[in-house]
Amino acid sequence: MIDPEAGVTACPLLTTYVANWRWDFTMYMAYAQMVVYRDGAEVGKAVYDAAGGGGRFDKWINADEKVRELVNQLFPG
Repeated sequence: MIDPEAGVTACPLLTTYVANWRWDFTMYMAYAQMVVYRDGAEVGKAVYDAAGGGGRFDKWINADEKVRELVNQLFPG
C-alpha cells in the first residue's frame, strides 16, 4: 500500500480498489471497481455493479469470490 496522495505514477504497476456496501435486510456489496495502471496509464479495469439491485435477489453474492473474480479478470493465470 502507498500513501493515498502519491498518485498513479508512484509505482510502475499500481492497482486501485473501491467497494460500496449497502443494507437491504443484510449488508451486501453493491459495487466494486479495480483499475490497474502501468507507468501511470490505465491498462485494465474490472467492475461489479449491483447498485441498481432493488428487488433483485442476485445482488447477494459472496463478496470474497466476486473480488477474486475481478482480480482474475485483470491478472489471468
